[in-house]
Amino acid sequence: MSELLENLILDNQLDMKKITINLVFLFFFSFGYSQDHYLYYDNFKNEMLIRNFSDKTIGSIRLVPFYNSHRVNYYDIDDKLVKSEKIDRTDLTLKNFMDTKEKNPEITISDKYYNEIGVRFWNKNINQYDLFNMDDEPMGTYKFSSGKWEYRETQNFKNSNSYVVLFKPNKSFSASSNNTSPNSNQSVSSKVSTPKTSSKTYSRSYAYSGILYAGYLVNNQGYAFQMPTSIFEMGYFDYSSNYFGFKFGSKASDTPYQPDDGGSYADQLYAFTYGRAITSHGGFLDALFLKGSLGYNPYNYATVESFGNFYDIGGDFYADIGLKFLIDILYSPIISVEYNIDIKGYQYWGVGIGIVLWKNILKR
Repeated sequence: MSELLENLILDNQLDMKKITINLVFLFFFSFGYSQDHYLYYDNFKNEMLIRNFSDKTIGSIRLVPFYNSHRVNYYDIDDKLVKSEKIDRTDLTLKNFMDTKEKNPEITISDKYYNEIGVRFWNKNINQYDLFNMDDEPMGTYKFSSGKWEYRETQNFKNSNSYVVLFKPNKSFSASSNNTSPNSNQSVSSKVSTPKTSSKTYSRSYAYSGILYAGYLVNNQGYAFQMPTSIFEMGYFDYSSNYFGFKFGSKASDTPYQPDDGGSYADQLYAFTYGRAITSHGGFLDALFLKGSLGYNPYNYATVESFGNFYDIGGDFYADIGLKFLIDILYSPIISVEYNIDIKGYQYWGVGIGIVLWKNILKR
């Protein structure tokens, strides 16, 4: 009898351990990586901060003009873009971008590369935003409660990589005991570090992406030996701050000998170009691209043969480096100015124009 009782007690202890382990496991995976947060506007610094429910700053939000609309960009604590929303309004501010509701009931959500990944939909029946992925699965909700917008993930997607992006808290940005309440009208204590953001809005790198480009460059001396003095360039700015292009040029060769058909021999250039925006996190340098080219420069040169003056064919490796600056005046077209210097020391100045390709709008 005592042995049976001892076995029952031992079994109960084992069951309790299993239950405890399961509860810990469930708690960790349900809440360990939760993206639940609220939006807090810092009046003193004119910043919209993203805070978890431990009152720790885990990110920030900025508004950026975008083709007669605005991008609402979400950044993590390291000031890296993690997702973006496009709202077709030009009168938004950090204080009111969540208040469009019925005026903009369906807002496209994109990842950091501006690929569409979901939609934020205003549910007027229960006064909240419902977030869906591309498969129309509910991912989370934004609801105005206690004077702030609160985001709650759908339980089934708390750890899903199909939509969410992690806003990771950082110790250097943790809220101190001197923080004011999120509902208070006072500003955050100076002891609280916040992400480095600017109250200004700039044309970001995505304003310089998805663009077909054509440009023209000329030699600043008006002459280049065995090289074209003018160069044409065609290219494309992608959605990740890259530029891919091809340049070509031709001019009559510097040879006294010419073909019998009345034409002329030509010095030519063919080169592939790659460029990259200096920055891609908002600001003046998003419009400045460092670029370089590699290619081949075939040419003709004068020579003397036994029968008299003639010509021969040569060719050199070609390389250059330069800067291309984009000017976004009316969103489209985009105007560019640039400067290049090649491996021979020749300098070229150029201008160009880019036509923005519109992205497809998410349709549900």
